[in-house]
Amino acid sequence: LQGGVLVSEVLKLFREHIDDWTKGFLKGKAHDWSKMLLDATCTGVGSILALYLMALFKILNSAFLSSGMAVTGWVIIMENHGIKLPQEFQTTLLVIVMLFCFWWHSLMVSTKKLKDWRKLS
Repeated sequence: LQGGVLVSEVLKLFREHIDDWTKGFLKGKAHDWSKMLLDATCTGVGSILALYLMALFKILNSAFLSSGMAVTGWVIIMENHGIKLPQEFQTTLLVIVMLFCFWWHSLMVSTKKLKDWRKLS
């Protein structure tokens, strides 16, 4: 499910735009069911991708969780001290930390695989 969670998180970025678009031709329960169908489809596609690209999604999931917890923790600490950070800054910081975590976690995995390969040869 880690791929499904990642794809669902990406879908949240476009949720309002998709919701506004579907309200034009779907009303009531049909609109609610279409949102649920879209969520289920995105989660399923992400899970299928994660099965085929397991190593990549493990690293992506790890980077996503690490960066999210780190940035959110520091934002909460800053807000507790009366410093309000703009949402754009928080998002930019999250992306930068996520890219660093992706690079770092990839480096750790590749170093381990290299050590394992050297033991075998």
